[in-house]
Amino acid sequence: MTKGITLFIFGAAVGITAWVVYGDRVTPVATNEANTNISNTLVNAEAEKDDEPAVGGGAEEEEQEAAQNDKELPPSVLLDVPFTSQAPHADWSLPYKEACEEAAMLMLHLANKKVASISADDADQAIKDLVAYEVKIFGFYEDTTAEQTVEFAEKFYDESYSVIENPTLEDMKKKLAAGKPIAAPMAGQLLGNPYYTAPGPVFHYLVIRGYDDTTSEFITNDPGTRRGELYRYSYDTILNAMHDWPGSEEKMTTGAKVIIVSE
Repeated sequence: MTKGITLFIFGAAVGITAWVVYGDRVTPVATNEANTNISNTLVNAEAEKDDEPAVGGGAEEEEQEAAQNDKELPPSVLLDVPFTSQAPHADWSLPYKEACEEAAMLMLHLANKKVASISADDADQAIKDLVAYEVKIFGFYEDTTAEQTVEFAEKFYDESYSVIENPTLEDMKKKLAAGKPIAAPMAGQLLGNPYYTAPGPVFHYLVIRGYDDTTSEFITNDPGTRRGELYRYSYDTILNAMHDWPGSEEKMTTGAKVIIVSE
């Protein structure tokens, strides 16, 4: 009898203990499952949130930014760029009649250095120095392409320039509005400048230092004439005449559309 009672009590104790342990196990498991479900819900919500497209993002934002930039362009710009003719002493013999590239890059260099003006004597010597340097590195100085022009200017002046291909009117205006004058190669006879000796140079370089939307004109320093300071050409004239040296005079109007700017 005592043995039976003892077994009964022991069995009841084991049952109670098992119930308590099982109950302790059930509760945390149920809690973990609930927490897991909540966590998964939050993660999924965050994932769905990340998948939503950003308002104004991507290509649409870039278009809006470009449109805003266009609106912010001033109606006119005029940069400080000292002028020199490619023939500072009005001597149009060689090398001066072929020195438009040198004169153009000299003017960009002076603008970079914030030089207000240059004397005829100093400009004459600077042009001859550039010509001599080109002969040293190229073996010639006449009719250099935009890439060659950048090469000799960077090496001679220890400055950085870049060639921009197929620039639009807006591209050019943005560079000018950012304070960067432009050196541009031209099919000179398409410029129609009345101060050139007719029919004008086949290949030519000039500096664009500003623009004026009220007259739709670029403002240039054209080294091909002593009257070239602040000389104006229409937007259409510059864009039409812009051609890099193609290798021969016969192909002049097939040259690439390029400009040179300081970096």
